[in-house]
Amino acid sequence: MTVLQHPLVVDYLARLRAEAERALSQDQASELVTDIEGHLGEALGENPQEVRVREVLDRLGEPEEVVAATSAPAESGAGAGAAGWGAAAGGASSVGGAPSSGPQQAARREGAPWESLAGIFLVISAVLFPVWFLSIPMWVAGLVFIALSHRWDGGHKVLAVGAWGSLLPMAWIFIGYAGMMALEQSCAGEGCEVQSVSTGIPLVGVVVLAALVVYLVFVVWATRRLIRAAGR
Repeated sequence: MTVLQHPLVVDYLARLRAEAERALSQDQASELVTDIEGHLGEALGENPQEVRVREVLDRLGEPEEVVAATSAPAESGAGAGAAGWGAAAGGASSVGGAPSSGPQQAARREGAPWESLAGIFLVISAVLFPVWFLSIPMWVAGLVFIALSHRWDGGHKVLAVGAWGSLLPMAWIFIGYAGMMALEQSCAGEGCEVQSVSTGIPLVGVVVLAALVVYLVFVVWATRRLIRAAGR
């Protein structure tokens, strides 16, 4: 698959072409799209990884920003065609170009630490769950960091709360269940009033273990998706 056939590139170029044809002359729009295609081909090469594609597209900026930067010099008489698109890309016309300085990219850079802090605080709060006077404030801080994120949209924030924010409550629930099982076994061993003592893992234990495995798989899947979204 060539870079121009990558789904993200196809979508980006389609939006760019539509915006360019709306705001520019036919020749200018064609020249701009051709220049962007050439830049993407040089920057990404053959069979690029999705992370790299997202990085390069983010450096270019949104199609509206690229077209606006292209049309500005033509309107002021300082030049025409695709000469101004590099400004929207923040100088990213080379493979290792600098990130875009557009408002969307600036907001993402401002939000860079919040996602990492949210993950760190929420995971540590789950590890320190017995020390409630530390784990609870860290858990609350982690939820606040999720709310402050500029890189995640509403859906990703809900996913972060469901995956990372549930780690501390789930730790308490699991340890509470384990304590109850240990108490029942201890009571059975000491001759408490127990009707019957079955051997092996009870059905409820199997269900709990299966639910725990499903939950851990969900956390891993959600974490990968959140990291990928934060890196866009």
